[in-house]
Amino acid sequence: MSNSQRTSPKNLSAAVAAAAAQRSSALRATAHTDPRLLNIRGGLIRTHRALLRIDFTTWRLLSMLLIPALLSSAVYLAWPFIDMLWTAIINFWVGLLGPDISLARHEVEMGGMFHIPYPLVQAALPTATQWWSGLALAGVLLIGPTFMPPKMLPLVYMLRFIGALQVAIQIYFYFWGMHFPHTAGGSVASMMQSSFALMLIAPWLYGLTYNIFDFSLSRKFALPLMALGYLAVLTPVQFILAAVLMQQFSLLWHPLLYLLGTTLLQFTMLLALYAWAMSWNRADNAA
Repeated sequence: MSNSQRTSPKNLSAAVAAAAAQRSSALRATAHTDPRLLNIRGGLIRTHRALLRIDFTTWRLLSMLLIPALLSSAVYLAWPFIDMLWTAIINFWVGLLGPDISLARHEVEMGGMFHIPYPLVQAALPTATQWWSGLALAGVLLIGPTFMPPKMLPLVYMLRFIGALQVAIQIYFYFWGMHFPHTAGGSVASMMQSSFALMLIAPWLYGLTYNIFDFSLSRKFALPLMALGYLAVLTPVQFILAAVLMQQFSLLWHPLLYLLGTTLLQFTMLLALYAWAMSWNRADNAA
């Protein structure tokens, strides 16, 4: 082996000393860190997010309380504008859908008298044809997913759950349909009221589950504002659709719409917004 290929003890010692100096420099730069948390290059091994502990600083606690309080108060005080928006949207669709649907108002006491607008329709009990059509659809939802590929298994479970629920509804309306206690108009009115209550609650949901993390102040405002915008704009559209479906296809679809197509759907959308917001970059100097 040539001399150029040999590593002399002097060069080896210099390399070891350089490596030791580099590691010492890294350790000094992270003197506040336990050396056991440093990797072989002297860099910090970050704790997995599942094991992180949250430091509830004063500012973070304030953001958990003050931001929701501010936004909920703003929603409460902005009710006249929300009322105008919902009324305009409902009137727009009433003009397109004809005389079978109209604008009505539901009075509710929530620290003050609120007159919540809602689409009023008259829905009847199912005819024999409508009942058999509902049973056929329930059968499709139960049997059809058998032919779906395995990668769509979550969708299979969801469709079968809806099918099983509709079978139970079919049985109820076959034996006790004449005693069904709900009306389409009354249910839509209560669902619009629940949506306004959800607008008051949504900032607190995010305040207690999102503002605990080190996101910037702008992001802590952006997420609940997006949720409030979604509820303000899509709530009347959502329940106009539900009212029209019941008016066209009978009260047979009332339970399914009430259980899966109203508050549950809204909470699902709020959860989707939360999941998206959790992917946003966090500010190093956030509270």
